[in-house]
Amino acid sequence: PKYIAEWLREISKQYGMNESQLVTHILEFFKGFWDAGIRYSTSTTRVREIVIDQVLEEILQEYEKNLKEDNLSKKTVKDNLRVARRFLQWCKDNNIMLENISAKVIENFLENLEISRNTKTLYRSYLRRFIHFLGGSTT
Repeated sequence: PKYIAEWLREISKQYGMNESQLVTHILEFFKGFWDAGIRYSTSTTRVREIVIDQVLEEILQEYEKNLKEDNLSKKTVKDNLRVARRFLQWCKDNNIMLENISAKVIENFLENLEISRNTKTLYRSYLRRFIHFLGGSTT
């Protein structure tokens, strides 16, 4: 039905993937439950959380590939991923969708961290790179 196609387009954008990738994730997710013998007893909230975690992990894996393709040092790749993972977890905990990430969201994230000004500057640059990778803008 048309409404399903529209929903797939919208959700795919929110998670930074194409519709085919999203359908694959959804089917793999339910197959995993099926294989584990879990049927319909799992709460909707828990299902949503698991799906989001899988999507975010896939994004981080693609980001890692991207960083490595840019010939960054292993330490720089590791540091970028650590900050991106921490930021995505914060976004998830605060119900911030990927398409709503902005410079203000990044600043709110940084304000909640007890780190030095220099470290915040470094994190800010890591997150700008990450947001650029996602196809967004922090301006």
